[in-house]
Amino acid sequence: MPNIVSFPFGQTVLFLVYFKYAQKGKHLGRLTIVSYLATAVFLTVLNQLVILVLGPEIATIGTYPLFMVVQMMEVANVIERADALFVLLLFMGIGMKANFLLIGAGIGLQRITGIRYKLWVIPLALTVFGLTYLSPTFTEYFRTGLKLTVEQLMPITQLVIPGILVIAMLIGKKKRKPA
Repeated sequence: MPNIVSFPFGQTVLFLVYFKYAQKGKHLGRLTIVSYLATAVFLTVLNQLVILVLGPEIATIGTYPLFMVVQMMEVANVIERADALFVLLLFMGIGMKANFLLIGAGIGLQRITGIRYKLWVIPLALTVFGLTYLSPTFTEYFRTGLKLTVEQLMPITQLVIPGILVIAMLIGKKKRKPA
């Protein structure tokens, strides 16, 4: 159950951190909805491609099923090894996501403590870097990461804390209203 909730809705919390910095305009809401829909269609098409090429059994047990599909690609006997480009794009995407998450955490801590987010980024990065060396093997790292992160931490950080903030915001709004 935490997988189903954390994957699609967890990123929304991160976007809410950055939403404050978006230029307000009449097209912002439409652009947000179009972006979400385009991303949903893109991910659906990629998942369907993986299932159609590999089959549902292999697609569910593969660590990186899209990588397996890319390794099978051959375009007009010219592009045969697209996996190197895929890995490069994968790591660039992971790096961008990690940066957004790291800076988002810094901004969140800035709002809580009042200390500038730039001062939070280095301790956060060192903590994440140190935590990556806790597991001796990739399999153990993957299992620990999924168990600890998805099942224990994500529901708290992505559901409980935002829920408490919404309640606090509603209570604060009622107190500010003139009686």
